[in-house]
Amino acid sequence: MKKYVCMRMSNGSILMFDKNSLNGLNFNPKNNKDYGITVSKMIIVKPEIVRRLLIKSTKRKLDMFIRMLANLTDDDTTTDASLREALNDLSRYRNIVEYKYKKYLDAKYQEQLIAKIDILEGEIKKKIIYGDNEKSLNKIYQEMYKNALKSMYFNEPTYEMENENRRTR
Repeated sequence: MKKYVCMRMSNGSILMFDKNSLNGLNFNPKNNKDYGITVSKMIIVKPEIVRRLLIKSTKRKLDMFIRMLANLTDDDTTTDASLREALNDLSRYRNIVEYKYKKYLDAKYQEQLIAKIDILEGEIKKKIIYGDNEKSLNKIYQEMYKNALKSMYFNEPTYEMENENRRTR
């Protein structure tokens, strides 16, 4: 069963297009049932409108990833699995931007978007690698700081001072 798209021209004639032969952006819009029309799938063919819609949706999606990253980094109870899931979502979105949106977006805008995604991926990878070690490193640094303060105020030689004295002799 073939599906056709009809378009009425200003002179009264009707043009019919094969739905499969239309090249454009396919998406499923959010429906409001208040108007009585339910749209299940929409194909936008005009390149300028496609570019504007993609820029708007990519900004919205990038903001969503930034909020998700902020929630993951602020929360101390984040698990490694949730960070890896966020990283998978971000890399999947990167592939969509690189391959699916390539023919619709400008090269400069696409490079900027991929650079932003790279930054977010780096932050998530950093959190995965150093997330558990960060607390232990903070404890080590605090103890080193306390030991340095004790040696300054109570004139106790530290290991570094002893090594310096040996080298000068």
